[in-house]
Amino acid sequence: MPHLRPRRIVLGRSVHVRSGNGVDQSPPARRLTVELDLSGCVRVKLSGGPDWVPIPAVWEVKSVEIEPKVKILCGNAYEHFDFSGCYCLYEGEQLPIYRWCHRTYVAE
Repeated sequence: MPHLRPRRIVLGRSVHVRSGNGVDQSPPARRLTVELDLSGCVRVKLSGGPDWVPIPAVWEVKSVEIEPKVKILCGNAYEHFDFSGCYCLYEGEQLPIYRWCHRTYVAE
């Protein structure tokens, strides 16, 4: 199987305003280029959480827009993380930061 390189995508929100003559008058949007692996997932940095719970440093989501919240099963509880709107440099890669917000327990 040949080695396949990751795809590159650009994430960003822009509002397009068109005048009556069809000319785009939108201001240029700030965009962030994020590396994707072949499964189409975006790597995100997890931050915070209880010290005694082994939470991975990096997690994968379909996209920040599709999954602004992450729920990870750790033992008998779920650790919840929300996208903070911030990004960090982690191992040479610009990653969105998801911060720990709360824990819920599995119903028995």
